Amino acid sequence: MKKFHLILLVLVSVVFIFGEFPLWGSRIKDISNVKGVRENQLVGFGLVVGLNGTGDSKGALFTSKAISFMLTKMGITTSSKDVLLKNAAAVLVTGTLKPFAQIGDRVDLTLSSIGDAKSLGGGMLIKTPLLASDQEVYAVGQGTVSLGGVGSKSLTEHKTVVRIPNGGIIEKDMSSQLAKNGLIELTLHDPDFSTAYKVEKQINLELGGFFAQAQNSGSIHVTVPEYYKERLVRFVSILENVEVETSRKAVVVINERTGTIVMGSEVRIKTVAISHGDLSLQVGVENEQEGEETEEGGEEEEKEGAKEEEIQKRLNVLQEGADIGLVVKALNTIGVTPQDLIIILQTLKAQGSLEAELRFI
Repeated sequence: MKKFHLILLVLVSVVFIFGEFPLWGSRIKDISNVKGVRENQLVGFGLVVGLNGTGDSKGALFTSKAISFMLTKMGITTSSKDVLLKNAAAVLVTGTLKPFAQIGDRVDLTLSSIGDAKSLGGGMLIKTPLLASDQEVYAVGQGTVSLGGVGSKSLTEHKTVVRIPNGGIIEKDMSSQLAKNGLIELTLHDPDFSTAYKVEKQINLELGGFFAQAQNSGSIHVTVPEYYKERLVRFVSILENVEVETSRKAVVVINERTGTIVMGSEVRIKTVAISHGDLSLQVGVENEQEGEETEEGGEEEEKEGAKEEEIQKRLNVLQEGADIGLVVKALNTIGVTPQDLIIILQTLKAQGSLEAELRFI
């Protein structure tokens, strides 16, 4: 079993200094959405027929009932007991309806077996209504299933989830509203009061008046100027391309399974010293040795002095407030593994020297 030797020593107690993290420009279209302009998910129950003996077995009763019901609607009276399933399979059909999609537009479909079919390859999806969350039919799916080129590795791994590109046809428009009561609402992907205020400020500066107002950390209302009320697309285009200096929370993302650590440059570390075995890292502390030599000790004192000298050769010193990138670089230099680094970061956070949120995935 691998052992970790980690000693954390606080040398100087410091007070948190709250301030804004480094800022950089982002377009509003990259950090927010226009409320009401969104994708909508579609789902339906369908049947894939024409399979070469790779369909559902007799145990999939819902498949036989679905086929019997379909035949009855076509004027053929039959019972589910009379249906043989080897060449048919029940599937869930899903797709995504894009904003402002129009009747006649095409939608990519994904088919997923819900029975015990071995493969959907080579089959045909028969007419399948696709519903949105309001239980209204917005598209109809139908088409031939293809698993792709012969010899593809995916063919031998997964044959029960397949796609039909452009397999759905939109039959009903999904209404989307750009402006409501003369207002456009922007919603931030990552709610933050500082960013919301800066979006408000920058839009007003761009438009030359008081048009935008932040409602909370994630929502900004923008009043449409009179000139643009009949030119909404142009106005939204202007808003989307306004650049804003965003600020974000300091976060360290850790994946313990893989030993992966991702962190931003805004992460800071306070005065602290880390000792890992015979390796050391100091932040905000001068590299000085204090102490008096004594005549007693003899050979033992000489060995201890040699050890201290070796440690000093490998001692890294960083200034207080150093960003985590420099800290990690220094830790890598003295031989700390990713697993060790995770433990060090956790301990730093527990002690209060790491000014960032630890997020485990």
